[in-house]
Amino acid sequence: MQTEAKQQKLLKGKSPLDHDPGEAKKSDQPSQFLCGLCFNDKPVSQMFKEGKCNHPFCTHCISKHVATQMHQNILKVMCPNPNCPVELKPEYFHNILASEVIVRWETVRCESLIVGLEKTYCPFKDCSVLLVNDGEKDVISAECPSCHRLFCARCKVPWHGIMSCEEFQEIERSKDEIVLKN
Repeated sequence: MQTEAKQQKLLKGKSPLDHDPGEAKKSDQPSQFLCGLCFNDKPVSQMFKEGKCNHPFCTHCISKHVATQMHQNILKVMCPNPNCPVELKPEYFHNILASEVIVRWETVRCESLIVGLEKTYCPFKDCSVLLVNDGEKDVISAECPSCHRLFCARCKVPWHGIMSCEEFQEIERSKDEIVLKN
């Protein structure tokens, strides 16, 4: 249907012989482009410009693409064109993405620079701040610098007191077995 409408526009248009030089300068700059994701014609003002990649995407579609990648914890956000090797960077999105998406993206990129064994997260769901092991190997109890609650650095769970990690894990397994039986 959309293709038929485009053909009708062409048929109603002027012949190349009816060419006005003043009009040519205006039409050299297209006013619309075809988005490579939604395949709709969009005003050029809504075209996303990355710098290294020239694939035409509207700001709405590319924003949804990045937000989806962040939601899926994908670190490297690539151009949606499967044949394009360009990695998209947060600095190109400050004007079109919600600030919380930009913050999440930049946080994920920073966290990726820390080797997996050196990092852990506060086990409390309302906190989950990133913590970095400062090199001490036998740390058992730790206090989160953000929420100030104690947790077990070995088990990565809220602090289980004088109980050893093995005793705590055995109790947790017993609880899981009871839940599975019911």
